[in-house]
Amino acid sequence: MKKLSVIAGILSLVFFAIACNEPAPAEEPAAEEQSAVKEEIIMPESSELALLMRKMFDENMAIKQGILNGELPTAFPEEFLAIHSSNATEPEKITEAYHAMADAYLEAVKNMVAADKDHSVTAFNHMVTTCINCHKTVACMGPIPKIKQLRIKPDEA
Repeated sequence: MKKLSVIAGILSLVFFAIACNEPAPAEEPAAEEQSAVKEEIIMPESSELALLMRKMFDENMAIKQGILNGELPTAFPEEFLAIHSSNATEPEKITEAYHAMADAYLEAVKNMVAADKDHSVTAFNHMVTTCINCHKTVACMGPIPKIKQLRIKPDEA
């Protein structure tokens, strides 16, 4: 038993010595600093077009909610016309195909605004489809999952 006590004591000293010789872990930045660092790394400066498209998403999400509540959109959002003139993150993707798809989107928005109650969901979902088709055509696939959130599903209508 005495031998076990001596061995346990020696092992305790060894573990203590090892623990004391390990370098202290580096201090982690506060949560606020970590968040700021992550945002700086993840969030590059947004282009005018990216900001416009985020605004379009938000506006269309509000329109979706309105349609679900039985309210139809009453006016074409004129700021959407800037889709043709806003500076893009990747200007090389602003081609004739992009402008054709942007025109199709703007036409779909006009049709959605003009739709009666019986056709509002169909017109809205068509507008969402034009967004997705444009992103596929222009090879900007990243926002598509978010855009799909706009769709009004049959069980929602």
